[in-house]
Amino acid sequence: MQHKPYPLPHNPDFQRELGCLFISGFEGVKAEGEIVSAIKSGLGGVILFPRNLNNPEQIRALTDGLRAVSPSGKLIVSIDQEGGRVARLKAPFTEFPPMCRVKDPEIAREVGTALCRSLLAPGIHLAFAPVVRSGCGVLKASVRAHVFGM
Repeated sequence: MQHKPYPLPHNPDFQRELGCLFISGFEGVKAEGEIVSAIKSGLGGVILFPRNLNNPEQIRALTDGLRAVSPSGKLIVSIDQEGGRVARLKAPFTEFPPMCRVKDPEIAREVGTALCRSLLAPGIHLAFAPVVRSGCGVLKASVRAHVFGM
């Protein structure tokens, strides 16, 4: 039996409600072009990559500019900032070690809190970073670096 795709209604309200569930990357270091159009149409958030980042002042201007065009004012601004190799924000931002070096749960909490606070100044609300990863047996080195206490 072949399933037909469910047709999406051509209703602007529905499209806006659906759009708020998505986060998108984009090109450039300014709030302009296609990403602004997408945000005005209801895109829920953006993710920043190195191609969007120059210095703290530029990043803050970018995040403020993106948020300013959001109809709801509730745009999610996110980044992949795990520490170690996976860190989009480099110096002068705090550079955190790979999470596998954090063995103590209290220190892990402190590192997580510090990482979160370091994202507030440039206007970033969400970090894609390890919360809990567990594994049985042998883990690849690429995964082990993201596991607290491994």
